Amino acid sequence: MKKLLSLFSCVLCLAIVQTTVAQTTYTTAKGYTAYDHLNERSPCFIDKHGNICAVGYLVEHTVGREVADKINSSYKYTLIKVMKLPELAQWVLKSGLTLNECAMIQPSYTPPIPPTANHIEPSYGI
Repeated sequence: MKKLLSLFSCVLCLAIVQTTVAQTTYTTAKGYTAYDHLNERSPCFIDKHGNICAVGYLVEHTVGREVADKINSSYKYTLIKVMKLPELAQWVLKSGLTLNECAMIQPSYTPPIPPTANHIEPSYGI
């Protein structure tokens, strides 16, 4: 049993390294998704331009684009914690991440702040 736990720990460590490398690659590529859903600010798994979200990128680079596309076809604008897809659940188990950690990676968007009479755009100072 001790050898089995040790082997499991090694496999989990390798999964964490693989996931971390993929996450680092994603953040340097800057191919972030845009919210494109009925003018609502919501997470988007793969946007209309083919950009993939961070969790989708990790899925794509560890188990393949087919799985990412399957998730997108059912849950394009859904929070990770709400998605009920066996392939995603299996990926989370093998990724070295928890579901909560995946949810933290997924961006959340707050409603845009409407401009006021004295609103100055941030780009004004540049």
